[in-house]
Amino acid sequence: MAAGDRKNLRRATSILLAWSLSYVGAALALTRGLVHAGPAAYLTAGLPIALAVAGVLAWGHFLRHADELQRKIQLEAMALGFGGGFVISYGLSLLERAGLPPVDATTPYTLMVLCYIVGILASARRYA
Repeated sequence: MAAGDRKNLRRATSILLAWSLSYVGAALALTRGLVHAGPAAYLTAGLPIALAVAGVLAWGHFLRHADELQRKIQLEAMALGFGGGFVISYGLSLLERAGLPPVDATTPYTLMVLCYIVGILASARRYA
């Protein structure tokens, strides 16, 4: 990977890691009553949202400036992540109707990210 690509990837990854941590912190603070309803609660919820938007923009910047091979790897990984998330979301919906205990609403998204990571590893290995 070129130096510029590594720099852009580190930037995007750092922002997305900050988003992940802030999401967990905000979710805990809001569900455990550490932040009371009103402006403080909206600010607590707003920080992860703002970081997520910044992360998506940084990821787009990384992809626009990446070399062709890196774009191909990312495209294949995103296809697997989106497809996996789609199948998992609809599959869980049917399984819950069949008797599976309800899962948290964020579970399909977490599994979608795991499918994306598998796609990155498989594509990177294929083109290495």
